Amino acid sequence: MSQTATTTAVAASTEKFSLPTVTAEEAFMAPLPELHLQPLWTQMSKMVPPNPNPTSVPMKWAYKKCKPLLMEAGEIVGAEEAERRVLMLVNPSLGISVCLLSAPERR
Repeated sequence: MSQTATTTAVAASTEKFSLPTVTAEEAFMAPLPELHLQPLWTQMSKMVPPNPNPTSVPMKWAYKKCKPLLMEAGEIVGAEEAERRVLMLVNPSLGISVCLLSAPERR
């Protein structure tokens, strides 16, 4: 077989079995989920859209109704049980997961 024929045969066979190419960005992002990391630039348009896209509904908390519960929490929940006795203001349209943030323990 001539060299031209061999080259043509090899080229034809590699076209059938070519491996997908991985971009530098795909290679960069591959290990991120295992490390619990996510690039902000892929989510930024969802977090800060060019035009307002509200999903929450207006909510009002009546202080006169909430204050007695706040005071009661201070009486019945001890400092040993909770460092801070806080009642979160949870908008029902957003759910509690929007409100929860945590910080690592101090060492």
